[in-house]
Amino acid sequence: MTSTPQDRPGPRPAPPSGTAGVSGNPASPSPSTAPLPDLPDDEQLAAMTIREHVTLFEDLQRTLADRLDDTGS
Repeated sequence: MTSTPQDRPGPRPAPPSGTAGVSGNPASPSPSTAPLPDLPDDEQLAAMTIREHVTLFEDLQRTLADRLDDTGS
């Protein structure tokens, strides 16, 4: 079965400003308010090995899971 443009979800809308994290002490951000790691640009992504892509994905997945644990979502 081939997918059509109607079958594919569109881009997710950005959350309203000021709702990205849990409020707390800004001097010591919790994992839920810490910024995500910098992502490589297109050229860097193209040069990465499969193992490097997997490692990047695992790091992002851990970071997002920590945020969900901290926010109770």
